[in-house]
Amino acid sequence: MVSIILSGMPASGKSTVAQLISKRLGIRFLVGGDVLKGMAKSLGFNPERDNWWDTDEGKRFLELRMKDPNFDKNVDNFLLNSIKKEDCVITSWSIPWLVENNHLKIWLKASFKTRVSRLAQRDNTSYDNAEKIIKDRDEINVRHYKGLYGYVLGKDLDVFNLIVDVDSVKAETVAEMLILYYNDFKSNAKNS
Repeated sequence: MVSIILSGMPASGKSTVAQLISKRLGIRFLVGGDVLKGMAKSLGFNPERDNWWDTDEGKRFLELRMKDPNFDKNVDNFLLNSIKKEDCVITSWSIPWLVENNHLKIWLKASFKTRVSRLAQRDNTSYDNAEKIIKDRDEINVRHYKGLYGYVLGKDLDVFNLIVDVDSVKAETVAEMLILYYNDFKSNAKNS
């Protein structure tokens, strides 16, 4: 089994690229954040909106999550078990550090300005509001994963096979490039 694991800071295009790859290759697409939303739903939250994480309710759930590492551990175990069963395309902020090197691990690098612009457009919000959201998310996520696993999100990138600057490239182009890379990576993994 050889899965594709995409990571990158918030609004770097992970889910968009992963969905394109999943559709093109016909393999399962999993989002760590969606697994967390499922947990939130089981606790009575209503995480249906795309920008739910930035709502008051989403922030209350994140506070619960920060106090209990089992939320993240359960998500990670679910994703790790999934890639043992089948090839997948996964977006995650932890799996690249937890999985063996026989999976393709890609960091999507996007500038702060690009991420803010994408979030503003995606969530139909002002640039200033998107800037605040990105700053808050970055700070919380860096602190959370440093405390949980010991690495610095966005800085400790030596676990990745590939780092792709996505600032000036369309998601479709990135996906096509990664599919080519994946097919070669998978072929070489079989021959090793």
